[in-house]
Amino acid sequence: MTSRNANLTYLVYENVGAKFSFKPEDSDYSANQSLLDHLVGTLVKYGPTGHPEPYLAESWTVSQNKKVWTFKLRNLVCEDGRSITAAKYSAQLQYRLKSLADDAGMIDFDQLSGWHDYLNGSKNSVEGISVLANTIEFKFDRRPEDFLETLRKVMFGYWCGELVDGRYSDASQFVSSGAYSVYSISEEQSVIQLKRKSEWFSLNPDSPETITFTSGPLPNENKGPVILALGPVPKKDLPEAYVHVQSTPDQLIAISIHPKKDNIFLSLENRMVFQNRLYSYLNANKLETNTVVPAKSFFPHRTYTQEIQDVSSLDGKYRAMDRELAIRLSSNLPTEALSFIESALKFALPANQKFRIAVIDRTDKNWAKKFMNAVEMDIRIPTVGVGEFGRNSAIKMMFCTGLGVNFADPTGKICKLVERYESQNLELDQKYFEDFQQALWQGASVIPLFHTGKFYVISKNIDLESIAPQLTVPRLDLLRLK
Repeated sequence: MTSRNANLTYLVYENVGAKFSFKPEDSDYSANQSLLDHLVGTLVKYGPTGHPEPYLAESWTVSQNKKVWTFKLRNLVCEDGRSITAAKYSAQLQYRLKSLADDAGMIDFDQLSGWHDYLNGSKNSVEGISVLANTIEFKFDRRPEDFLETLRKVMFGYWCGELVDGRYSDASQFVSSGAYSVYSISEEQSVIQLKRKSEWFSLNPDSPETITFTSGPLPNENKGPVILALGPVPKKDLPEAYVHVQSTPDQLIAISIHPKKDNIFLSLENRMVFQNRLYSYLNANKLETNTVVPAKSFFPHRTYTQEIQDVSSLDGKYRAMDRELAIRLSSNLPTEALSFIESALKFALPANQKFRIAVIDRTDKNWAKKFMNAVEMDIRIPTVGVGEFGRNSAIKMMFCTGLGVNFADPTGKICKLVERYESQNLELDQKYFEDFQQALWQGASVIPLFHTGKFYVISKNIDLESIAPQLTVPRLDLLRLK
């Protein structure tokens, strides 16, 4: 039996030395999200069922027209003893929303009553956010599409420490509003150890006393509870002490091109040739494993067939560059998927075009911003959560704001589609997804390759029944060690 006080090692399958970030703006990346989800309280979090459940809020109500959401907060305190209040949450949230909107755009919150008056400076606060005692109310002009999914993101949580321009000034002084607190941080922020609080409402009695977040491959010997996140370890190579778990397929692996970069993809004609060649290869060659399946559309549970067009008249200008193309992955992929992508690129790129594929260097403290903005790279291959069926707010975040993966929309048609359905409060229908896929094709900048679920390797001294089936962000405070 494992001692209740055991340390859980949470490994991110990256190069040894990969850095973790405590910045709110970096919290949407999986490794940072898993760390911060246990330090930052949000109004709701995913529970054992894999659906949002009350967290800092003990309950909530929604009006019949879904335009008024009211959350009653629990009586809780930050790690430093200061009370977690609705008034402080409201003030802090509005400050962060203003900062994010200035830089990147917004999802859901931009539907709040009085949002634009607040954004343009004519009002000092958002009319649609009000506080009474320890209750916070959100009032929308147009109903949000999936507000709970937005609220569970840690960037919109309760950040207890002092903020400097929306960023934590000193990660070593991080003040927790969640179930765990920061115990130690390595000098390079590549090893973070958390310690469970002596009292916190959500903690399972059998959850780990400490959690060490670090990076690297699976250890050969299991000397304690281990979760390897995003670890594409073939089942045949899995040691006896571990099991392989995969969540519902809601992740997209895609080719992402930023056409503004000065390379062969600057012109739409070259992107169309590349896209056609790539689709020709994907249609003729299928890769389906226990970790990835071919993408039939942008979203896992929607199918869209695009006829390959004849663009042979454009081939004359489609020539190799003198330099090597830089292609970067957001995270490691299974070996067979990486080999398949390499072969597909050789087929789709101009003859004799040199290129190099590598995982983004996460030892660089600015790696997240560089990857999102395609700095020093020609092609990105992100693995990004897109959901199973597709939501307008998710497409908006990915294509029309800088809050997520920052996919390009060179024609502007995707963001116009999003705005039309959002402004008219339209239900997403088949035509919406057909128009989206057509705009995706016409921009020739984002090409779906595979769908996958997040995959984990988990040691057998962890009770698998205590892990939510969705596994988007494993709740380690609910974990039961055997």
